[in-house]
Amino acid sequence: MEADPSVGFIGTLAPEGRGTLFELEALGGAFERRFRRMRPEYDEMPWGTLDVSDLPEAETIAARKAWTGAAFQEYRTAVACTATLRALLECKAPVDLVALATRFPLDEMVHVELCARMAMELGGGTDLRSIPIESSWTPTRRSARSCARRSSSLASSASARRSRSR
Repeated sequence: MEADPSVGFIGTLAPEGRGTLFELEALGGAFERRFRRMRPEYDEMPWGTLDVSDLPEAETIAARKAWTGAAFQEYRTAVACTATLRALLECKAPVDLVALATRFPLDEMVHVELCARMAMELGGGTDLRSIPIESSWTPTRRSARSCARRSSSLASSASARRSRSR
């Protein structure tokens, strides 16, 4: 089951020219060094080696849009993961379960950065704007929705891996 890319926890995609621009930044310095130590695989990627000079411009733009959209999706997933953490804490879940779940937002932020960097390798991110979701949703409702989507996505991925290995 594929998640609807127009619906999410930091908003829905906005019509062109409207909404809040999706932009990313990093503080750098000690914060970035700590982040890199926590997830060193980012630095192992062969950045700067992608040659897109032979690709038609339309394909490059489509790829940039896809990677920018993927970064946005991963960012929304990070938001959902933090809502899930909050729900776990609010319901006094076992300490080891909460501790395990703290890794998920970090993983998603690495995915955000990887996707954004791929867009940059292709020539830069594209204009992507969102409209915030309704604030009437409680963190618990957002977390439940996120868990359901994530479980469905994980189940689909596991099923696909099993069928490829046969």
